[in-house]
Amino acid sequence: MADTDPRLFPALPNVGGSFSSDDRAWIRKEVESGLRNHRPRLASAIENQAFYDLESDRYQPRREAETEFDFAGRPRRQSGFVQQAVDRLCEHTYNPGPVRTVVAGPRLGAHAEGGEAGAGLADSLLQQVYETNHIDCVMNHAEAQSTLNDVCAVQIKCTNDPDKPVDLQLWGGDEFTVFTDPEDPRQAFAVVTIDRYNQRTRYRLWFEDEVRTYLTDQYSADKTAGARVAYETKDAEKNTYGCIPFAFLHYRAPVRQFWTPGPGTFLRKAELRINDRLSELDELISKYGRPIGVFRNVSPTFTPEIGPGRFMRLCRGGTGYTGEGYADGGEPSAEYLQAQLAIESIWVDLEKYMKQVATAVNLPYTALELEYSDAPSGISLVIKSAPLLTRARQRRPIYQLAELCLARKILTAAGNHYGQADLVTQAKQLQLLLAWAEPRIPIPGPDRDQSDEWEMQVGIKSRITVCMERYGLTRDQAIEHIKQVTEDETEAQEIGPEKKFPIAPPKEETPEPDDTEGAESGYEDRASDATGPQTTAEASD
Repeated sequence: MADTDPRLFPALPNVGGSFSSDDRAWIRKEVESGLRNHRPRLASAIENQAFYDLESDRYQPRREAETEFDFAGRPRRQSGFVQQAVDRLCEHTYNPGPVRTVVAGPRLGAHAEGGEAGAGLADSLLQQVYETNHIDCVMNHAEAQSTLNDVCAVQIKCTNDPDKPVDLQLWGGDEFTVFTDPEDPRQAFAVVTIDRYNQRTRYRLWFEDEVRTYLTDQYSADKTAGARVAYETKDAEKNTYGCIPFAFLHYRAPVRQFWTPGPGTFLRKAELRINDRLSELDELISKYGRPIGVFRNVSPTFTPEIGPGRFMRLCRGGTGYTGEGYADGGEPSAEYLQAQLAIESIWVDLEKYMKQVATAVNLPYTALELEYSDAPSGISLVIKSAPLLTRARQRRPIYQLAELCLARKILTAAGNHYGQADLVTQAKQLQLLLAWAEPRIPIPGPDRDQSDEWEMQVGIKSRITVCMERYGLTRDQAIEHIKQVTEDETEAQEIGPEKKFPIAPPKEETPEPDDTEGAESGYEDRASDATGPQTTAEASD
């Protein structure tokens, strides 16, 4: 093989976007040129984002020898496959989110100088940041972005606002790039953010000690060049955060390289093919659903009235050889030209292709169909979602690492910016524990009623927790809800007769067991059964 063989040195946009350099002068020239070496990855990420935003129609490929007029008039269908697949893959991890517990490092206990006070300050700051930025929503969106474009960046911005001292801003894979450290290709040496305003592109180059801003010329439709080369607008500014204020959420743990390939590009290429097949199907239906009408063997002087069906004249000709001799064309007739279309076969092939793509990214095809008619109970719904729940559970270590890095970066940036040395010290030894709840039956019903009641009987759940889970309330809201229910019940008893029997969930009818089998199995005494769920009606008996 030659040294330039692509099999030895592949140039894939989703993994080839990482450039290692600690030469600041070269990095600045790269930014001034419009990140020309990063354009393949950025172009792929922009296209992935467009498909996720349901704007894939502008990427519809043109057919061979197709004119501009035919291409503009051809029908286009969008499947939304990328958005649906990414949302389904990410719907369980932060729904609900974990319980976060901030733990001080081993050398920062109460005996260390300022250890206890620093730990309390770090805990209160992080809890305030989590609450004011709706951290579960932010991380859920960050997970979708990392699935779509491999890595998502979270920027820490100190606002000098006591009510919201730290703001978290997400940058998708199409809105930033990094220059990795030559000694450690998993770590970012410099970060460049990309945004646009007033028809200009702005690049902000972040180092640990300085920030530089670059702007391109304003774009206009009558210009054939420009609007790509960037110019530094002002002198370098001091980075008051003392670090690169970005944390990164990777699709996979960055154990080999910074850009960890995710399924976004693969799903986008699959949707491009799916959309093309759907557009062809739409075109076939629109063309052959209104067939061309034909008059055969009519006189050249016959002038039909042309209506919406667009009839054509095929004039009578002379005699012709039919295989059995010469004969004329026959009597005049009117008919439609109709092709035989295998619409059902096309749909079957398309569904099989979508199923193959979903299997390749560990996405159950049933999650895309949302067909739950064969799932009569809540437990069946959990079983149908088992592959996605397993995936979410397997990815928890990645989010544990990402949230720990985010928490440490928040403390470091805020401590340096606000002059709180204790926060910087705490960031070095901080530990963040995430506790995810186990998957629960999503729809209220007999299965969930039995599960909740059994958990309350054995003492691992309270009525407050049940209200929080069922109604999506906080702890304080759940307490107020129970108080209000108690007051309403008291008023209802004063107005009407007292309720005598508790309302029990409906029970499924089961055949009566044989007396002999019941005696041998030991289930005749219901009061002695403390190993599983038990309803209120059964307990009262």
